[in-house]
Amino acid sequence: MVPVLLAEAGEHIAAGRLAAADAAVSTLEQKGWGGIKTLRMRANVQKRLSQKAEHGETLKRVAEDRNSTPSDLFRWAVHLIETNHLDAARGVMASLRGREDCRHLLLNIDYRDGLHSGNIELVRSALLGLVELDVTPLHLPELRLALRELAPWERNTIADTIREKWPQMAAQVEGIGSIGAQGKTGVQQRAAELATAGQLAESEALLGTGRETDEELRRALRLVPPPEARVRTLIEDNGDNVIVSARGTSDTTLLVFTGLADQAMVPIGCIDAFCAAAGHSAVYLRDRSRSLFVGGVPDLALDYSSSLDAIGRIVEELGTRRLLSFGSSAGGLGAIRYGLDLSASGVLCASGATCAHEAFLDRHADQRGRVVVRRLQRSFGRAELDVYDQVAANCGRTQIVMCYGDGSESDAAHAKHLDGLPGVTLHPLAGLGRHGSFARMVLDGIFAAFIADDLRSTPLVP
Repeated sequence: MVPVLLAEAGEHIAAGRLAAADAAVSTLEQKGWGGIKTLRMRANVQKRLSQKAEHGETLKRVAEDRNSTPSDLFRWAVHLIETNHLDAARGVMASLRGREDCRHLLLNIDYRDGLHSGNIELVRSALLGLVELDVTPLHLPELRLALRELAPWERNTIADTIREKWPQMAAQVEGIGSIGAQGKTGVQQRAAELATAGQLAESEALLGTGRETDEELRRALRLVPPPEARVRTLIEDNGDNVIVSARGTSDTTLLVFTGLADQAMVPIGCIDAFCAAAGHSAVYLRDRSRSLFVGGVPDLALDYSSSLDAIGRIVEELGTRRLLSFGSSAGGLGAIRYGLDLSASGVLCASGATCAHEAFLDRHADQRGRVVVRRLQRSFGRAELDVYDQVAANCGRTQIVMCYGDGSESDAAHAKHLDGLPGVTLHPLAGLGRHGSFARMVLDGIFAAFIADDLRSTPLVP
């Protein structure tokens, strides 16, 4: 009966009849038949039923059975890796050492270990090793953010190889690589570039997908000042970490702190179109050191204080009498810190970060940029990774507006971290459940009012 029931259970699983498979395995268990073979079938059923805890317990029992095989240990090691029990996984892998089909598991362990410890060199070597193999990697958490910490040629090589070898993983590297970022994000960036160049019809054609995010962006891009409305030349985005515009005709300069994608939710040229139309100067800063600007801007100086002085000299050379600071996503920390220290008139954040303590991120289930945060916590103090005390000490001299989607829990948590402090206004964007908030801010007139330094006369209500 044992072979018959096991065969039946296997057939039920293959046909998707999981209840019938469960019943067949239960019969074997009640009779005490089948030993490790029944355990393996139980694990198979639990996996299909997404019974993660039970599946793990069964895999452990199989691995510890005296009749277990290397394949059983392999499956148990995979489970341990995917549940981040990395030391236990290494222990299991020790008994499988020398098996060529296990090399990719060791590299997966190194990758996750590098993420947890903030060791980007370990992440780098693990990824380079994985893409040399023909075995599909396990799930690689935080892959897109981890890639952005690598040198461009390594980042592109890894992303392109993943896309070519394992198309099922293409979504994990969307927007990265030299093969052409042909995912949704890449199309939206291209549409914004076309609109900025005055090619609105071409821009709208790219966004004619019917998706809500594309439609919102399409309407927002219609409000980008066209070339004929600009009173100074537009910046040329050559990818540098520090880009300074031509001197404007007004006495206002906008500082822009980009996020981990090296843009401000739209290409920085799109932001510059608004500045150029207003006659403002602008300075665009990229966080290529992936330090959230906490350690300064490496292309300007080696530390925060010297970077602050260098930015001060730049804005002085631009004839600045009124300074504004804007930050998107992870750039929010920099926009607030530098904006306050440079006595900016106002700071505006688009879904901006305000605290990079791992405990804060854990509490609010914010999984973004964790490899960055873990690395920073080894080098900087708590006060440097949290703007709360600095904002409180500013006593409202600089006005800070935090815009975020009211349906984005992590973005709301960062904004509410500053709630009640003098000079801080929270502006939840009604019905927006995603991180990308800039298009809505343009549609609601918030960004235009900020550029005009006129947020006080703009009703900041959902």
